[in-house]
Amino acid sequence: MARFASEVGERVRRRRKALGLSRARLSTLCGLSEDFIGLIERGVSVPGSDSLVRLADALRVPADALRPVLVQGSSGVEAHSHRIASADEHVCLLL
Repeated sequence: MARFASEVGERVRRRRKALGLSRARLSTLCGLSEDFIGLIERGVSVPGSDSLVRLADALRVPADALRPVLVQGSSGVEAHSHRIASADEHVCLLL
C-alpha cells in the first residue's frame, strides 16, 4: 500500500507542478486542505474516492490518471507507473 500511496502522491505533485499551481491554489480549487494535499503528495495519505475526483477535476485530468495500475506479481500486488500527460498535451482515453 505504501507504494500505491507514494505513486498517487507523485502523480498529484507532477500534475500540479506541470500546471504551475501552488499547493495553496490547488487547495482552493479542489476544496481540500493544503495540509492534506501535502500528506497525499508525500505518500503519507491516500485520498478517498471523493477527494481523488475533486483533485482530478482541479488538475484537469480523469481520476484514473491519478491512480496507478495495480498488478499481481510473484511478490504480491505492485503499483505500476504510467506517465501523465503534461499541461500542454491532450489526452484521449479509449474505453
